[in-house]
Amino acid sequence: MNNNQRNDALSVFGNTNYLDGFIYHLEAQIELREEFKRPLNEAPNYYAWLSMTSERIFYRIREVHFSKYKDNEVFDHQYKKLLDSLFNDIDFHREQKESIILFAKIRHILVHKGFPNPHIVPAGNLRPITKGVVLTPEETKEVCEYLFNTSNFNTLKAKYTAITKELKSHLLPVIWYG
Repeated sequence: MNNNQRNDALSVFGNTNYLDGFIYHLEAQIELREEFKRPLNEAPNYYAWLSMTSERIFYRIREVHFSKYKDNEVFDHQYKKLLDSLFNDIDFHREQKESIILFAKIRHILVHKGFPNPHIVPAGNLRPITKGVVLTPEETKEVCEYLFNTSNFNTLKAKYTAITKELKSHLLPVIWYG
C-alpha cells in the first residue's frame, strides 16, 4: 500500500468522525425543536440529517470493504458495486438489507433526483441500486412521500442506528506495514 492509499483510507476514517458529530448534533436539534411534528419546510435539521445519514452509511460500507480487502479502489466504486459486494459478503437479516437499500434510495434521490420535488426525467430511466433492485420513477415518488412526512424521523433514526451498528460489527482492524 502506498502513501496515497493510506491517506485515502485515513481521510475516510477521519471524515466519519466529523459526520458522526454532525449527525448527533442534528438529531439533538430535531428532537429539541420537535421537527418530527412540523412540516418539512419547518424542519431544516431533518433534511440535513437525511443527507448526512444516507452518505454516512456509504462511508461505513466503504470502511467495511476496505478493512476486509485493503482495496483502495473502493473509494471510487459506484454504490451499486459497493452494495453488490457487501450483500455477497455479509448475510444480513431481511430488515437490515431493506434498510440499507432504503438509505441508498434516499441518497440517490437527494443527490440525483431532488427532494422534496424530484424530477423524473427521463421517465424510463431506471436506477439500479443493487443486484435485482432498481429505483423506478414510481418508487422515487413513494420514497419522497415517505421522507416528506417528518413524523417518520424516529423510524428512520432507528433504521440508521441499527444499520450503522451492524456494519460496524463487520469492520476488521486495518494495519499498515512498510
